[in-house]
Amino acid sequence: MTQGILNNAQQGIQTGLRQTQSVANNIANLSTQDDRPPVDIPTEMVILMQADHQIAASLQVMSHADKALSALIEQLA
Repeated sequence: MTQGILNNAQQGIQTGLRQTQSVANNIANLSTQDDRPPVDIPTEMVILMQADHQIAASLQVMSHADKALSALIEQLA
């Protein structure tokens, strides 16, 4: 059970990091738009904030799962 929770938390962190990388690439490529659709900076900032919240929430889940596992191991010892 704890392993599943930790895996979900890790996936959340990875998704948040991918979103952050995507926003960074979109903003970095603003001057080379060519025939790509225009980048909307406010939308990119919202996506960046969502990614930040997702990473923070996933880290909290991971921290709580670690504490629960530690408490369980302590009880068994």
